[in-house]
Amino acid sequence: EEKNRNLPLTPPPPVSEPHRVAHALKTYGINLPLGSERTVEATSKYAAACRDLAGELNVPCVDLFSRFMAVERYGDVLLNDGLHLTPRGNAMVAEALVEVLQELGLGADDIGLDVPLWDMMLPCDVEGMSEDVDDLLLAEAVLESHLNSRRRGVLATRLEETSAPPGSGEVLSNSQSFHSSS
Repeated sequence: EEKNRNLPLTPPPPVSEPHRVAHALKTYGINLPLGSERTVEATSKYAAACRDLAGELNVPCVDLFSRFMAVERYGDVLLNDGLHLTPRGNAMVAEALVEVLQELGLGADDIGLDVPLWDMMLPCDVEGMSEDVDDLLLAEAVLESHLNSRRRGVLATRLEETSAPPGSGEVLSNSQSFHSSS
């Protein structure tokens, strides 16, 4: 049976409670008891529900939870604070998404960018992520310019589709034009 080409459901990766507790204590001075915050058991239930729903809806499922759990010491290797991904964790997510998209017959050329790539926005080393205010302001300006350009393009396309001459009263708000392109 062919899978629906809708966006895949993506269960979250597991958390690593010991790493979360250690990070909270080291970074914020907060002593979290195990099981008091996000737990691998709760994440496991959520992931199972996502997998079940994907099956019911006949949509693809990118099962990050199972993939991460299959990696020995995933908390050390794939998560930097028990929750957020390391570069290797991000690479694993990207690989999983690419696999599912390829199974659907989709490639990078079939999926447009809503925002520019980081290396197009920041004149700094993305690995080190400069905290320089000028770099951040430049990134914000580039992103705003890109989104405004995209909105203008969507508005022009919508106007062409409706055959409404400019100024004829066919007006779309920025939010309408932006969301219609998603």
